Amino acid sequence: MDTSSLINTAEYFGAANTSRGFENYFPNIFNPKKFDRIYIIKGGPGSGKSTIMKKIAKAAVQKGYEPILYRCSSDVQSLDGIIVENIGIIDGTSPHICEARYPGAVERIIDTGRFFDCEKLKKHRAKIEEAVLQKENLYRIVCKYLSASGEIKKAIDMLLLSVIDYDKMRAAVKRIIKKSNFEKGVAQCLPIEAISGAGHIHLDSYKNGAKRIFYVYDKYQAGEQFIEAVKTEAEKNSLGFVYSPGLIGKETREIKIGDTVFALTNDANAANLINTERFIKKDELKKVRTKLRFLIKLCDSITKEACALLAEIKEIHLSLEKIYSSATDFESQNLLCEEICKEIF
Repeated sequence: MDTSSLINTAEYFGAANTSRGFENYFPNIFNPKKFDRIYIIKGGPGSGKSTIMKKIAKAAVQKGYEPILYRCSSDVQSLDGIIVENIGIIDGTSPHICEARYPGAVERIIDTGRFFDCEKLKKHRAKIEEAVLQKENLYRIVCKYLSASGEIKKAIDMLLLSVIDYDKMRAAVKRIIKKSNFEKGVAQCLPIEAISGAGHIHLDSYKNGAKRIFYVYDKYQAGEQFIEAVKTEAEKNSLGFVYSPGLIGKETREIKIGDTVFALTNDANAANLINTERFIKKDELKKVRTKLRFLIKLCDSITKEACALLAEIKEIHLSLEKIYSSATDFESQNLLCEEICKEIF
C-alpha cells in the first residue's frame, strides 16, 4: 500500500543507522506516559505490520485527523510507527523491540504472527535461516563501515578546530537568537535523516510550514558547526526547538526553533543564506585544505558503501517478505485492522 494520500502529514524517523551504532528513539517518542493507548504490533517480515499502520493513517486522514508518521530508516517506504492524537501504533519487532510496560492499561499487543500458516513456513525453513544469516552478517559490515566514517568525521572536526573562528561564529549565532525573540520551551529530538539502501535520505518535515528558513552554507562542513552552535545557544536560553541529530558525527544537522528553520545547503546562491565561509580562517585553511578534502571524500565514500550494503540487505529482506506473505492470511488480518480502526475512531 502506498502513502501518496498521506503526502501532507508530518513524518520523521524513529530510529537510525549511525556511526555510533543503531539508535532507537522510540522509547522516548512512544513513552506510554504520553499516550492513552499504544498498539504494539509484533510479527515477521511481510506479515503486514507496515500495511496495517498505513491503513490506520489513511483512515485517520479521512476522519480529519493529522497523523504523525515514523518511517523505517532502512526502508523509507515502510512505516515503523504512527501517532494519531493520543494513540500510538508501533512496530515492536527487532531492531527497535518494544514491550508493554502497562499491558492492557495502556499497551495492547497485536500479533500478526497468528495469521501465519506455520506448516507452510516450515517448508521454507532452510531459505529463511539462510536469508536471516545473510542479513545479520551484512549488517555487521554496515556497522563497521559507519563506525569508520565516524572516526574519519572526528579527524575532520579536529582539523576544523584550527580553521574555524568559533568565537566569531558563536557571536553571530547569539545575534540571530537575540533578534528573533524565540519563545521558551523544551527541546525535542525528531530525526529527519536516515542512512538507507536508497542513500542518505532527508525529509522536509521541518521546512514544511516554516515561516522563515535560514540556509547554512556547508562548505568544509562549517555549516554543521554553525547549526550545532545554534542548538547550543538555544539550550542555554531554554528555547523550545526540535532538532535532527547527526548520523555520522555528533553535530546537529537541522534545527527548528519556533517557525524558523536552520538547514544545511551546498548551494552558495541559496535564498536567505548564512555564508559560513566568513568564519573560516583562510590562512589556516590553506594548511589543511588537501587533508580536509581527502577526509571528507573518504567519509562520503565509505558511507555510500554502507548504503550499498543496506540495499543488498533490503533485497534479501524482500525475499523473506515474499515467503512470509505467501503464508499469511491477509483476509483475517484486514478484519483485525478494521477492528483497530473502530477502536481508535
